[in-house]
Amino acid sequence: MATFGNTHSNGDVVRHWPDWAGASWYPMNAENGQLTKISLKAVAVTVPAKVKVSLYSVTGDLPDIKLSTSDELTIDADAWYDFTISHNLLANTKYAFVIMSDQSIWVHYDAGGAASQWSQKSSLTYPNFPDPYGSADSTSDRMESIYGTYTPTAPPPPSAGVAGGGGFFLDTRYIGERIIEKAAKTAFVYGLNWLVSIVLDEDS
Repeated sequence: MATFGNTHSNGDVVRHWPDWAGASWYPMNAENGQLTKISLKAVAVTVPAKVKVSLYSVTGDLPDIKLSTSDELTIDADAWYDFTISHNLLANTKYAFVIMSDQSIWVHYDAGGAASQWSQKSSLTYPNFPDPYGSADSTSDRMESIYGTYTPTAPPPPSAGVAGGGGFFLDTRYIGERIIEKAAKTAFVYGLNWLVSIVLDEDS
């Protein structure tokens, strides 16, 4: 297992209001992976608070298209909460973790991220995540204490072939099969001709 995002947590918190989306984006590591969970460090202001997290693509340092949504957890005490989620992650790609809740929660964060590392949208209805995310009401350099856990996956093997002139691609496996097939047919024809010549010699 591996992680990407912010696994650190300090005493600083930002309030997420109900029916409000708060997002933090982070770059994926230099490998593909299968996302299995998202972990969030938070505490409920109004107990209990129902919370979900969605994974979004990122365009121009802001969330864009919703890719997957987690299960729902109830948050009360200050702790790390693990949300179950699934998505195929691409290496070196930015992803945003977008949080929504039906009650106010405090989310831990670190300062010092990119100018638009964090953003928020209001006037939503839990648990209906905006898709696409659209414009943000505000942004900041907050890096919320939220990260994804994934299983690294190997990239697909390259096709067995060579680049040909003019930008086309030669599949050497196909060419090899055709050569073998042609050779077998040629050998059969020559073998047949040889048998015919023997029979003719015997009859003469």
